[in-house]
Amino acid sequence: MIPTKIKILGHEYHIIFDNDYIEKSGGNTGQCNNYRNEIHICSKLPESSQNEILIHEIIEALDYRLELNLEHHKICALGESLNQVLCDNGLH
Repeated sequence: MIPTKIKILGHEYHIIFDNDYIEKSGGNTGQCNNYRNEIHICSKLPESSQNEILIHEIIEALDYRLELNLEHHKICALGESLNQVLCDNGLH
């Protein structure tokens, strides 16, 4: 179960679930807004997808706050990989 808020580098982010997020965002399944400290996730998706999106958006926040300048395809790869490691080891 995904919490409604998490801390990332000392900043509290609110997790916002939206059933219509894909339609509202032009096709995105999730987004991190570092100015408002919000992570939006489409709630229509399966739980496994929502978990992966949360990890992806956490990496997006880390990338922004630490000025890592990661390319988006690397953020996608890290998000998918970390989600798999957590799932394979019962760390949901």
